[in-house]
Amino acid sequence: GDTRQTDITIAGTLAYRGGPNNSGVPRQLTWISAGGKSETLPFQPRAYNDASISPDGKRIAATVVDAGRLAIRILDLEHPTENAFALPGSNWYGTCHPEGKHLAFLCMRKGDFDVYWKDLTASGPDEPLLVTGFDELPETFLKDGSALVVRQSDAEGKYLPKLMPLKPIGA
Repeated sequence: GDTRQTDITIAGTLAYRGGPNNSGVPRQLTWISAGGKSETLPFQPRAYNDASISPDGKRIAATVVDAGRLAIRILDLEHPTENAFALPGSNWYGTCHPEGKHLAFLCMRKGDFDVYWKDLTASGPDEPLLVTGFDELPETFLKDGSALVVRQSDAEGKYLPKLMPLKPIGA
């Protein structure tokens, strides 16, 4: 499969989703420190599909299989609580912006894969970030947040890397 099963914080802590890449099986999320110590995270096992850690290490954007669709849940590691986004369609591949408050994600609403994003600190709706006639898969932000790396499909169905410049947040 092609879904991400690991992510790592700036401090070097690795989070992973163990087991085969089968989206219907409940799994437990686990930290592994740089020294190799493992710690089970205090969240209920779910059918996790992928996960992304915020740069400050305080949140995880995790995709779960929920009522037959993919949905993003934000796991707050400080409190530990989880919040589900009430978004239409299937949404997955959450990628945290370096400032830690915004999340880009893959969305299937119009028959192809588009990139939307959401302010994690506000209750407002998500917004389109990259909507074209091709499929786009968000990968990662540049460290300074000035661009998003995506894989975009071409006419032959190949997914090629593309750098998508972004306006500064709040501009």
